[in-house]
Amino acid sequence: VMLNMKHLALLLVTTIPLMAQKFGDDNQDGDWLPTPDNFTWPDSAEKSPSFSVTSYTYTKLTKSQQTAIDEYWPEDEPPKTISFAKVDLNLDGKAELFVSIPAYSGTGGAHYEILSPQDDGSYKRVGSLQGWGIQFLTSVKGWFQIEGMSRGGGGHYTRYLLVYTGTEYDSRRVEHHNYNNKTVTIPQN
Repeated sequence: VMLNMKHLALLLVTTIPLMAQKFGDDNQDGDWLPTPDNFTWPDSAEKSPSFSVTSYTYTKLTKSQQTAIDEYWPEDEPPKTISFAKVDLNLDGKAELFVSIPAYSGTGGAHYEILSPQDDGSYKRVGSLQGWGIQFLTSVKGWFQIEGMSRGGGGHYTRYLLVYTGTEYDSRRVEHHNYNNKTVTIPQN
């Protein structure tokens, strides 16, 4: 059977990701290796919000949203569309924005700037993260803790815990899981 280049390209585009899933994504279900210090991760928050990213037309955003995005957007021109998730991290009735910044994203996952609405209508940056599998855990100081993971390639994953300190989210726990040799390292802060 003769395949033309278009069919060959389609075959490669559909087959390579499946092969990568089978041989490279050894932690796609979030099954973590045991840690040397037996750390117990916080529980999921009761009525934990979901993390769902949606695309928006930039010109249809509020002026304060545009201004906040412009401040952290690395390009000279604002985007035509922007993707972000809305999550009320402190249950004050005003959703924080997890704004996707593609220029800072990579194989480890999407990069997000976390912007919190202020009383004057502006937004303040309260943190950033990169990865996927973002979950919201029991709150500390009235703000959900954030768990996420990113991939370093070749069986290397990072699991992290972010905690709100009163002004911003700070990395409280980082674990590097190496599925090739079944080890976990915990960097010292």
